[in-house]
Amino acid sequence: MPGLIEQDERTHIGLFNSIEVPKLSMAQGAEIGNYNIIKGNGKVVLGRNAVIADYCSILTTTRSAYGMMGEHCPQEFTDPTDADIYIMDDAYVGAYSIICPGVRIGEGAVIGAYSYIMKDVLPDTIIRFKSKRLESERKWYHNRSYEGKK
Repeated sequence: MPGLIEQDERTHIGLFNSIEVPKLSMAQGAEIGNYNIIKGNGKVVLGRNAVIADYCSILTTTRSAYGMMGEHCPQEFTDPTDADIYIMDDAYVGAYSIICPGVRIGEGAVIGAYSYIMKDVLPDTIIRFKSKRLESERKWYHNRSYEGKK
């Protein structure tokens, strides 16, 4: 059941989003892409020209963010907590990212695709995803492509 959505001029909400928060506030020029989940009991605030790309999860409740971890969940996250999320002016959240409760993403910060954000991000910071598995697969492919070519 969606709550209140406050939108200023020139905001955009894409297709097939699941928005289940008590309040979503979007400043001028803010955008939400397609296929996102915005869920929990806290509010979500998007600053001017803030962007949430496609397939992101913006979770304002620890039950949503950590429920899948089960017994592996750190002790400090086992109690259900609701906290607001702020994505400040000109910030960008890349595709397939997960934003946890209580996070504030600073002005001009860029969150790379596939990132898992559990703490505040300072203004003008770039966070990028780097998978060791992906890197090892690249090395394997690179080495394999040169086998037998001497």
